[in-house]
Amino acid sequence: MDIFKFWSGIGRDAHIHPRDEAVFKRLSENGHRFNHNSLPGCFMGRLRDAPVVLLFMSPGFSPEDEVSANDPEWQDWHFRQRSGYEPLPDVKTPAGQWWTKRVKVFGLTPAIAASRVAFLNIGSYKSREMYDPELLAALPSSRATLDWAQQEL
Repeated sequence: MDIFKFWSGIGRDAHIHPRDEAVFKRLSENGHRFNHNSLPGCFMGRLRDAPVVLLFMSPGFSPEDEVSANDPEWQDWHFRQRSGYEPLPDVKTPAGQWWTKRVKVFGLTPAIAASRVAFLNIGSYKSREMYDPELLAALPSSRATLDWAQQEL
């Protein structure tokens, strides 16, 4: 599974990957806690060539995520990000503030980490906490991530 090819199949401003839609429709009766008012994020950073990849269950959620989902510049960044060659986002953005806290524990400065560290999420949809880990097994996007990680990492 080529994770980059998989994520090229989603629109620039889409909130759900087309291959995940059927699973979420089946779950609409029972519900789930993933936020669909924000852009999905399977990975962040230069995943194709980063020497360090940090694995997470899913991207966290903040109210700014819903606002930025409608920002054409942020949508463009997400589109470029899906290529696997885009460095981590600017430290002044909410996402930048998030990743700088994570790399700081390793003694890395933002300047060093920006192009050398990537983050990989098993789940692509934002949530405040991981309440639905069993849902990850049903989502094609999560299976694509795990298949890719087994081959590449």
